[in-house]
Amino acid sequence: MLQKKTIPVVGMACSSCSAHVEKTLSSLEGMQAASVNLASRLALVEYDDTRLTPEQMKAAVNAIGFDLIIEQDRSVEEIERREYSVLRRRTLLAWLFAVGVMAISMGWLPVGPQATANQLALILALACLLTCGRQFYVSAWKQLRHGIANMDTLVAFSTGISFLYSSAVTLIPHTSELSIFFDASVMIIAFVLTGRLLEERAKRATASSIRTLMGLQPKTARVVPTPSPSRGEGSLNTLSADNSSTAGNTLSADDTASKSHQTPLPSGGEGGGFEVGQPVPLSTISIGDILEVHAGEKIPVDGRVTWATSFMNPDAAFVDESMITGEPTPVMKSPTPTLPRREGVSPSISSSLKDKKLDAISTGAATSKANNSPLPAGEGAGVGLLRVLAGTIVQQGTLRMRATQVGEQTALAQIINMVQQAQGSKAPVQRVVDRLAMIFVPTVAALSLLTFVVWLLCGGGLQQAVISAVAVLVIACPCAMGLATPTALMVGIGKAAEQNILIKDATALELLRKVSAVVLDKTGTLTIPNQNIDFTRADSLPFEEREQLKPHAREAIERLSSLKTHPLPLPKREGSSMLSWLKRLFTPLPDREGQGESLPIWMLSGDREDAAAYWAEQAGIKHYRSQVKPQDKENLVRELQQQGHVVAMVGDGINDSQALALADVSIAIGTGTDVAMDVAQVTLMGTDLRALPEAVSLSHRTVSMIHQNLFWAFIYNMVCIPLAAGLPYAFGIPFQITPMWASALMALSSVSVVLNSLRLRYQK
Repeated sequence: MLQKKTIPVVGMACSSCSAHVEKTLSSLEGMQAASVNLASRLALVEYDDTRLTPEQMKAAVNAIGFDLIIEQDRSVEEIERREYSVLRRRTLLAWLFAVGVMAISMGWLPVGPQATANQLALILALACLLTCGRQFYVSAWKQLRHGIANMDTLVAFSTGISFLYSSAVTLIPHTSELSIFFDASVMIIAFVLTGRLLEERAKRATASSIRTLMGLQPKTARVVPTPSPSRGEGSLNTLSADNSSTAGNTLSADDTASKSHQTPLPSGGEGGGFEVGQPVPLSTISIGDILEVHAGEKIPVDGRVTWATSFMNPDAAFVDESMITGEPTPVMKSPTPTLPRREGVSPSISSSLKDKKLDAISTGAATSKANNSPLPAGEGAGVGLLRVLAGTIVQQGTLRMRATQVGEQTALAQIINMVQQAQGSKAPVQRVVDRLAMIFVPTVAALSLLTFVVWLLCGGGLQQAVISAVAVLVIACPCAMGLATPTALMVGIGKAAEQNILIKDATALELLRKVSAVVLDKTGTLTIPNQNIDFTRADSLPFEEREQLKPHAREAIERLSSLKTHPLPLPKREGSSMLSWLKRLFTPLPDREGQGESLPIWMLSGDREDAAAYWAEQAGIKHYRSQVKPQDKENLVRELQQQGHVVAMVGDGINDSQALALADVSIAIGTGTDVAMDVAQVTLMGTDLRALPEAVSLSHRTVSMIHQNLFWAFIYNMVCIPLAAGLPYAFGIPFQITPMWASALMALSSVSVVLNSLRLRYQK
């Protein structure tokens, strides 16, 4: 049976590392697909569990010097915190060694004759390499044993060569006239470690969206004791560990503090007659447990309301579901499927049309692992009063609920998993970079050797040849290229999630910017049907009584139409050769808000002609078709594609699934069916269609950022490698980048790429 998992990877430092881990996983028998992301440090694997196990994957990855975290008792966050702490200590120690060696080598610290100074510098440099730089040599050795190389190989070679050369000058008699480079080898270690430390801090910021989502998950829950024949009166209603699952762990104690309430608790088996116990870890909660949640607290798991009360309504509580729907209005929750309006209760809270449409989100537990959609399907009007979702907040009142989904099966956990998988997926541009990274380090090593030989043949001398070769090894940086795409994607997908736009994979984010035609379903996507009408008289009712245009729908269509497309349609697919990719990289992206034709938008409806024409006019849509069937929707998408358009299909129902599957970019409405959301690459949570133009705009900004990052990463290497090799000397210019400055520039290039990606978080 095919399994799809996201597994954390430990030990990767550059794009060559991630490329080799991916290649190793892909080569395993039973592996269907493997994608390793450097920025998120996640491996997204799809494998046949009858032929391959996670333990076998871990063994294969361990053999090349990396590690997979598959054990349940190992915390990835704890490992990362520990590694960051070790890295920080090593960096500080490396700088202490570097200052000491520099002071001795430059004569700032008088220690006696030059020979004595050189020997003391040798001892300090050796201590630095063995303590602070040991990881580079261990990693390089493991890589070379398998015939591969990465950034650690370049650092190990450059520092090792400069140290051995300097040691030979220090220890061999009659070589005192030659210079030593102990300071260069130590400074290289210090600068590389500093670059990685800054890089780690910046990459933590790119993953802030995931931490925000995880922060919605409470750590504890308040269980209501119930009588049980097997456990006795008043024991906690907790089932076996098989049904329990660990949830998130980033909630402060304040979030779980008990709030006082005035309404007396009910009597009876579902929560009355027994005192509520102290909060217990979420991992102990099982399906069927009765939980109590007070005002201001987060609902711990998905479930059904068994009792609720508030000062606004004695039979209901009100829950803020904005983290799912994006709608700020609290939703009424009650064990009674249908409640009459209470005096003093706002109509917008008690029985608004929005609440009826949002039943699809608030009514069910998360789908199973076999289904990719994080949201529950609708179960009919009124059922949304019963259902509550993990992470939502009780705004007013107190409620008790029976747990129906826990751990990884909750809607919130499914959303987090989807965002993690999207951030771990690769855009097409990243796959080209990975192929380049596989040959980058061997190419740099060959260039370094060529530089050494050329300087010797040209009479530059051994010392100049060593300096130039080491500088080339140090300054070449595959890290910047490797981080250029995934860091921008992580920030872009995370920003989308914060705006209630769930993007399933990086390909969809990259394609959204190329969309040159949009096809919209009407009912459920553009309009909200009235569930309370007499369907036998529906055809005779005014259009406005049968359904309503979604709030802000016309504004969304106008903003979407204002995005410009090219006079000639964009090509559906681009060439995959390295040359064509480089050509696209150095070509500026078209401005979607500049000159050009308006983005064509089509509305499709199964309704009759006059109704379709009316709602198209209300929404500001020029192109529409009425009385269409699912096959007609698919045919229109295919027709537009044959004209050269990149088509985005937006729908919410099973009848849209054919067109969604065929479209270049498929977008589902979060209040729709599981089938539509399963097929779609993008899910808009809630009913606000303004997320559509925002998704397109975000795609353009993200891909622009990727191109910026890759452009500067390539320019950096194209300019700096010749300067490090001493090419200006061939034109009579006495200038060269020394190994020490090369290490500083290399560290700066990686950090600058990550910091540039972070600008996406603050762009409007």
